[in-house]
Amino acid sequence: KYSMRTTLLESGILQPKFHFIDEDTSIDSLKVNYPVVVKPTELMASLGVKLVKNKEELLDAVNSARNVDFDGENLRLHYGFKKNVLIESYLSGDEFSVETFIQNGEIIDFFATKKYKCPEPYFDEIAHLANPQLSDSLNSQIRDFVFSIHKKLGILNSITHTEIKINGDQIGLIEIGCRPGGDLIPLLHNLSASFKFAEVMANIHMGIKVQNNWKPLNSR
Repeated sequence: KYSMRTTLLESGILQPKFHFIDEDTSIDSLKVNYPVVVKPTELMASLGVKLVKNKEELLDAVNSARNVDFDGENLRLHYGFKKNVLIESYLSGDEFSVETFIQNGEIIDFFATKKYKCPEPYFDEIAHLANPQLSDSLNSQIRDFVFSIHKKLGILNSITHTEIKINGDQIGLIEIGCRPGGDLIPLLHNLSASFKFAEVMANIHMGIKVQNNWKPLNSR
């Protein structure tokens, strides 16, 4: 997550302002404008991600983010995750994810999902809506936004999962990863567009030209 943030700093892409915290960083030395979101630089499933509104909450959230793990799994030791943390400005708006197929630097298609979250200060996902009713102009704006991120990061052949916030006519980046979405997001789009995510992903990574023969956006 930290590498993504630093790479996109001068890109013009809207993303949160951030502080990088390692185990030697003094939080007292930071100028923090609340509210902010605290998250581990590694891990998944919104573990250790929390909205905080003051310094006392910040200290507690940073400590939690440094040490959080799945019960009994010890992923930090298994994968060698460091205890680094990001403190990010809070982006307001509706949250969506975008699953994107990109091959040879060209977007083949993308699939939007509206996310429903638990009450703040946490960000656990409790429901997903595939293919929410968005205007043609907003769909075009999302496509252009996502494509610009792929181009800036040099992602040429992959399936990606991009999390965004939409507030009016502004789109902001939460994060992007070269993987399908979690939970049942791929299954939702398999059913809505009548195709198989896994098959497309395999073809991309084997260099086999992907044939876009699934349902178009307006039929999903």
